[in-house]
Amino acid sequence: MVRRAGATTGTGRDHRWAWWLLALVIASACSSTEDMPSPSGSNASTAGALQLRPVIEIVPRSAADWDATQLTCTHHGEPLRDCVSSALDAPRIVLLGPAEASEDKYVLGPRIVDGSEVERAIARPDAAPGSGWSVFVHLTADGTAALETATEASVGSQIAIVVDGRIVSAPTVAAPITGGDVVVENALTERAATSLAMHLDAG
Repeated sequence: MVRRAGATTGTGRDHRWAWWLLALVIASACSSTEDMPSPSGSNASTAGALQLRPVIEIVPRSAADWDATQLTCTHHGEPLRDCVSSALDAPRIVLLGPAEASEDKYVLGPRIVDGSEVERAIARPDAAPGSGWSVFVHLTADGTAALETATEASVGSQIAIVVDGRIVSAPTVAAPITGGDVVVENALTERAATSLAMHLDAG
């Protein structure tokens, strides 16, 4: 009887110890997950959401070297975004032009700034009534300096604005951009502009 009672007590202790150990493991796992840094892939995707790159060359469909000029990414939608994000540090990428049905291939140089250098993004209605909404981004001090340096050397040339892997515009630089403010996209609906601004806003 004594041995049986002792065995029962030991089993009870064993169960209490097991539950306490399980609770400790769960608590430890939760706290370590909260303290872990964001995966590098997530950071790369955020940075790659916006890229400004110089336009080195435009290869029209009629050009002899059109077939030989291979696109960096041939996907659409999210796969395109992820593919171009993964090429963030590439010194050269090739994307289709900004027009929806464009077959022109744009050869782009190394990124000037990216989404990690966006201090804030704001959606605003365009100045002309009924013309839609625009998304403005204000760059960090480092991004502003990088853009100023690049545009000083690129007056008369084009800079491509790439959003989620797609060239949305490629304006010609008329003068150095010194204020760190860039219009990313315009003529959007209010909903689309607000959604894009939230997507690009680093804050």
